Amino acid sequence: MNKIIAIGNLGSDVSINETPSGVTIGSFALAVNESWTDSGGEKQERTTWLKVKVFNQQARACADHLQKGSSALVEGRLALETWTNRGGQFRAALGVTALRVNFLERGGSYMTFVVSGNLGREPEMRYTPAGTAVTNLSLASNRRWTDRDGNRQQETDWFGISAWNGLAESCNQYLDKGSKVLVEARPGLERWTGNDGHERARIKLHAFSVEFLDARRQGDAGPTQAAPAGDTGYDGSEHEVPW
Repeated sequence: MNKIIAIGNLGSDVSINETPSGVTIGSFALAVNESWTDSGGEKQERTTWLKVKVFNQQARACADHLQKGSSALVEGRLALETWTNRGGQFRAALGVTALRVNFLERGGSYMTFVVSGNLGREPEMRYTPAGTAVTNLSLASNRRWTDRDGNRQQETDWFGISAWNGLAESCNQYLDKGSKVLVEARPGLERWTGNDGHERARIKLHAFSVEFLDARRQGDAGPTQAAPAGDTGYDGSEHEVPW
Protein backbone atom coordinates (compact mmCIF):
# COMPACT_ATOMS: atom_id res chain seq x y z
CA MET A 1 0.00 0.00 0.00
CA ASN A 2 1.13 3.53 -0.82
CA LYS A 3 -1.60 6.18 -0.65
CA ILE A 4 -1.48 9.90 -0.03
CA ILE A 5 -4.52 12.16 0.32
CA ALA A 6 -3.89 15.90 0.27
CA ILE A 7 -6.01 19.06 0.12
CA GLY A 8 -4.32 22.29 -0.84
CA ASN A 9 -3.97 25.11 -3.34
CA LEU A 10 -2.27 25.08 -6.71
CA GLY A 11 0.97 27.02 -6.82
CA SER A 12 1.05 26.90 -10.61
CA ASP A 13 -1.26 26.47 -13.56
CA VAL A 14 -1.67 22.95 -14.97
CA SER A 15 0.86 22.23 -17.71
CA ILE A 16 -0.03 19.69 -20.40
CA ASN A 17 2.39 17.49 -22.35
CA GLU A 18 1.92 14.59 -24.75
CA THR A 19 4.23 11.55 -24.85
CA PRO A 20 5.28 10.04 -28.21
CA SER A 21 2.84 7.20 -27.51
CA GLY A 22 -0.05 9.64 -27.14
CA VAL A 23 -0.41 9.74 -23.34
CA THR A 24 -1.53 13.13 -21.99
CA ILE A 25 0.27 14.20 -18.82
CA GLY A 26 -0.87 17.10 -16.67
CA SER A 27 1.48 18.53 -14.03
CA PHE A 28 0.97 21.06 -11.26
CA ALA A 29 2.33 22.05 -7.85
CA LEU A 30 0.06 21.70 -4.81
CA ALA A 31 0.79 23.59 -1.59
CA VAL A 32 -0.46 22.15 1.70
CA ASN A 33 -0.24 24.67 4.56
CA GLU A 34 -0.17 23.68 8.22
CA SER A 35 -0.05 25.72 11.42
CA TRP A 36 0.23 24.70 15.07
CA THR A 37 1.34 25.94 18.49
CA ASP A 38 4.56 24.36 19.74
CA SER A 39 5.36 23.28 23.29
CA GLY A 40 6.68 26.77 24.02
CA GLY A 41 3.40 28.41 23.01
CA GLU A 42 4.82 29.80 19.76
CA LYS A 43 2.78 29.60 16.57
CA GLN A 44 4.53 27.62 13.83
CA GLU A 45 3.73 27.33 10.14
CA ARG A 46 4.87 24.98 7.40
CA THR A 47 4.16 24.64 3.67
CA THR A 48 4.65 21.24 2.05
CA TRP A 49 4.82 21.17 -1.74
CA LEU A 50 3.64 18.22 -3.84
CA LYS A 51 4.59 17.77 -7.49
CA VAL A 52 1.43 16.21 -8.94
CA LYS A 53 1.09 14.29 -12.21
CA VAL A 54 -2.27 13.29 -13.67
CA PHE A 55 -3.02 11.47 -16.92
CA ASN A 56 -5.21 11.47 -20.03
CA GLN A 57 -8.85 12.54 -19.59
CA GLN A 58 -8.31 13.59 -15.98
CA ALA A 59 -5.29 15.66 -17.03
CA ARG A 60 -7.36 17.55 -19.59
CA ALA A 61 -10.15 18.11 -17.04
CA CYS A 62 -7.63 19.55 -14.57
CA ALA A 63 -6.28 21.91 -17.23
CA ASP A 64 -9.83 23.09 -18.01
CA HIS A 65 -10.96 23.63 -14.40
CA LEU A 66 -7.87 24.41 -12.32
CA GLN A 67 -5.48 27.32 -12.27
CA LYS A 68 -2.93 28.82 -9.89
CA GLY A 69 -4.67 29.38 -6.53
CA SER A 70 -7.44 26.80 -7.11
CA SER A 71 -8.27 24.35 -4.31
CA ALA A 72 -8.09 20.63 -5.01
CA LEU A 73 -8.11 17.24 -3.32
CA VAL A 74 -5.51 14.82 -4.67
CA GLU A 75 -5.33 11.10 -3.97
CA GLY A 76 -2.52 8.98 -5.35
CA ARG A 77 0.85 7.32 -4.93
CA LEU A 78 3.79 9.11 -3.31
CA ALA A 79 7.38 8.81 -4.56
CA LEU A 80 10.56 10.88 -4.49
CA GLU A 81 11.35 12.88 -7.62
CA THR A 82 14.87 14.17 -8.22
CA TRP A 83 16.33 16.01 -11.19
CA THR A 84 18.93 18.58 -12.23
CA ASN A 85 17.61 21.93 -13.45
CA ARG A 86 18.95 23.94 -16.38
CA GLY A 87 21.43 25.64 -14.08
CA GLY A 88 22.89 22.28 -13.02
CA GLN A 89 21.36 22.46 -9.55
CA PHE A 90 20.01 19.39 -7.76
CA ARG A 91 16.28 19.48 -7.11
CA ALA A 92 13.97 17.14 -5.19
CA ALA A 93 10.23 17.03 -4.58
CA LEU A 94 7.49 14.89 -3.09
CA GLY A 95 5.98 13.48 -6.28
CA VAL A 96 2.38 12.28 -6.48
CA THR A 97 1.00 10.14 -9.30
CA ALA A 98 -2.66 11.08 -8.97
CA LEU A 99 -5.41 8.49 -9.20
CA ARG A 100 -8.11 11.04 -8.34
CA VAL A 101 -8.36 14.84 -8.37
CA ASN A 102 -11.43 16.62 -7.01
CA PHE A 103 -12.02 20.32 -7.69
CA LEU A 104 -12.99 22.15 -4.49
CA GLU A 105 -14.91 25.40 -4.20
CA ARG A 106 -13.70 26.06 -0.67
CA GLY A 107 -10.05 26.04 0.31
CA GLY A 108 -8.47 24.04 3.08
CA SER A 109 -5.35 22.11 4.00
CA TYR A 110 -5.04 18.45 4.89
CA MET A 111 -2.53 15.70 4.27
CA THR A 112 -2.11 12.09 5.35
CA PHE A 113 -0.07 9.22 3.97
CA VAL A 114 -0.37 5.46 4.52
CA VAL A 115 2.31 3.00 3.40
CA SER A 116 3.13 -0.65 4.07
CA GLY A 117 6.41 -2.48 3.59
CA ASN A 118 9.35 -4.16 5.30
CA LEU A 119 12.12 -2.65 7.40
CA GLY A 120 15.46 -2.51 5.60
CA ARG A 121 17.53 -2.40 8.80
CA GLU A 122 17.24 -2.66 12.57
CA PRO A 123 15.39 0.19 14.36
CA GLU A 124 17.66 2.89 15.82
CA MET A 125 16.42 4.55 19.01
CA ARG A 126 17.87 7.61 20.73
CA TYR A 127 16.73 10.19 23.27
CA THR A 128 16.55 13.93 22.75
CA PRO A 129 18.19 16.25 25.33
CA ALA A 130 14.70 16.64 26.85
CA GLY A 131 14.45 12.86 27.33
CA THR A 132 12.01 12.13 24.48
CA ALA A 133 12.42 8.75 22.79
CA VAL A 134 12.87 8.84 18.98
CA THR A 135 13.19 5.72 16.82
CA ASN A 136 14.31 5.90 13.19
CA LEU A 137 13.13 3.24 10.74
CA SER A 138 13.99 2.54 7.10
CA LEU A 139 11.05 1.14 5.11
CA ALA A 140 11.06 -0.52 1.68
CA SER A 141 7.69 -0.54 -0.12
CA ASN A 142 7.45 -2.68 -3.26
CA ARG A 143 5.15 -2.13 -6.21
CA ARG A 144 4.58 -4.82 -8.85
CA TRP A 145 2.74 -4.46 -12.13
CA THR A 146 2.53 -5.80 -15.68
CA ASP A 147 3.56 -3.40 -18.45
CA ARG A 148 1.90 -3.00 -21.87
CA ASP A 149 4.11 -5.75 -23.30
CA GLY A 150 3.02 -8.23 -20.64
CA ASN A 151 6.32 -8.11 -18.73
CA ARG A 152 6.30 -8.17 -14.93
CA GLN A 153 7.88 -5.09 -13.39
CA GLN A 154 8.87 -4.20 -9.82
CA GLU A 155 9.83 -0.92 -8.19
CA THR A 156 10.97 -0.28 -4.61
CA ASP A 157 10.46 3.03 -2.81
CA TRP A 158 12.46 3.75 0.35
CA PHE A 159 11.19 5.88 3.23
CA GLY A 160 12.89 7.14 6.36
CA ILE A 161 10.51 7.14 9.35
CA SER A 162 10.70 8.82 12.75
CA ALA A 163 8.49 7.55 15.61
CA TRP A 164 8.27 9.32 18.97
CA ASN A 165 7.60 8.69 22.66
CA GLY A 166 5.80 5.43 23.51
CA LEU A 167 5.43 4.58 19.83
CA ALA A 168 9.22 4.89 19.45
CA GLU A 169 9.83 2.53 22.36
CA SER A 170 7.37 -0.06 21.03
CA CYS A 171 8.96 0.02 17.57
CA ASN A 172 12.42 -0.40 19.04
CA GLN A 173 11.29 -3.29 21.27
CA TYR A 174 9.21 -5.34 18.84
CA LEU A 175 10.52 -4.62 15.33
CA ASP A 176 13.55 -6.06 13.53
CA LYS A 177 15.08 -5.87 10.08
CA GLY A 178 12.53 -7.44 7.70
CA SER A 179 9.49 -6.73 9.91
CA LYS A 180 6.33 -5.87 7.96
CA VAL A 181 4.49 -2.73 9.09
CA LEU A 182 1.71 -0.35 8.09
CA VAL A 183 2.54 3.30 8.80
CA GLU A 184 0.31 6.37 8.86
CA ALA A 185 2.41 9.50 8.67
CA ARG A 186 2.97 13.03 7.46
CA PRO A 187 5.54 13.13 4.63
CA GLY A 188 8.36 15.62 4.23
CA LEU A 189 11.71 15.93 2.48
CA GLU A 190 15.11 15.36 4.05
CA ARG A 191 18.11 16.78 2.18
CA TRP A 192 21.83 16.37 2.81
CA THR A 193 25.22 16.44 1.09
CA GLY A 194 27.02 13.11 0.81
CA ASN A 195 30.69 12.45 1.48
CA ASP A 196 31.26 12.73 -2.28
CA GLY A 197 29.94 16.30 -2.24
CA HIS A 198 26.74 15.42 -4.15
CA GLU A 199 23.36 16.54 -2.84
CA ARG A 200 20.85 13.84 -1.96
CA ALA A 201 17.28 13.64 -0.74
CA ARG A 202 14.78 11.14 0.58
CA ILE A 203 11.21 11.10 1.83
CA LYS A 204 11.08 11.37 5.63
CA LEU A 205 7.89 10.24 7.34
CA HIS A 206 6.75 11.63 10.70
CA ALA A 207 4.77 8.64 12.04
CA PHE A 208 1.37 9.00 13.69
CA SER A 209 0.87 5.25 14.02
CA VAL A 210 2.73 2.03 13.21
CA GLU A 211 0.82 -1.24 12.93
CA PHE A 212 2.84 -4.45 13.25
CA LEU A 213 1.72 -6.85 10.51
CA ASP A 214 3.85 -9.89 11.33
CA ALA A 215 1.66 -12.58 12.90
CA ARG A 216 3.95 -13.10 15.90
CA ARG A 217 3.85 -9.38 16.72
CA GLN A 218 0.13 -8.79 16.44
CA GLY A 219 -1.19 -7.39 19.69
CA ASP A 220 2.23 -6.00 20.65
CA ALA A 221 1.97 -2.70 18.83
CA GLY A 222 1.71 -0.65 22.01
CA PRO A 223 0.30 2.87 22.09
CA THR A 224 -0.56 4.78 18.95
CA GLN A 225 0.34 8.42 19.40
CA ALA A 226 1.47 11.45 17.42
CA ALA A 227 5.01 12.73 17.38
CA PRO A 228 5.73 16.35 18.30
CA ALA A 229 4.42 18.64 15.57
CA GLY A 230 6.81 20.19 13.16
CA ASP A 231 9.78 17.78 13.36
CA THR A 232 9.98 16.01 10.00
CA GLY A 233 13.42 17.10 8.83
CA TYR A 234 11.72 19.53 6.42
CA ASP A 235 11.45 23.09 7.71
CA GLY A 236 8.65 24.20 5.38
CA SER A 237 10.32 27.55 4.75
CA GLU A 238 9.57 27.58 1.02
CA HIS A 239 6.50 29.69 0.24
CA GLU A 240 6.97 29.69 -3.55
CA VAL A 241 7.06 26.63 -5.79
CA PRO A 242 10.58 25.29 -5.06
CA TRP A 243 11.30 23.88 -8.55
